[in-house]
Amino acid sequence: ALGDVESICREAVIIPRGRLVAVDTPQGLLSRGTRQRFRLEILGEAETVRRAIAALPGVVTVHIVEDFAPEAVLAVECRAGTDPEGAIRAAAASGGWSVTAIACEPVRLDDIFADLTEGAE
Repeated sequence: ALGDVESICREAVIIPRGRLVAVDTPQGLLSRGTRQRFRLEILGEAETVRRAIAALPGVVTVHIVEDFAPEAVLAVECRAGTDPEGAIRAAAASGGWSVTAIACEPVRLDDIFADLTEGAE
């Protein structure tokens, strides 16, 4: 798995469909991330919250991971460098729902691989 690359390789090469797209250390590849992920725990109607967050600047995707009404967990993917926490908390205040936890998830080599090979088909 790509997660093993970080622990056992000094250099990684990504060649989708015979085209060289990257040669770098695992850490160097991780720094190329174009997206970052957040795990968001909320109190509110999950689909309403998902739509509100999806409309925020910099947000790429929002998925409902768990829905145990009125509690839910959402996975939020944003463009790298975006810090959506303030906008999410403002949306919660105006939308009548609340954030119980928000955590940034580490970038994974799987994500970088997907970003670098997207459109290589």
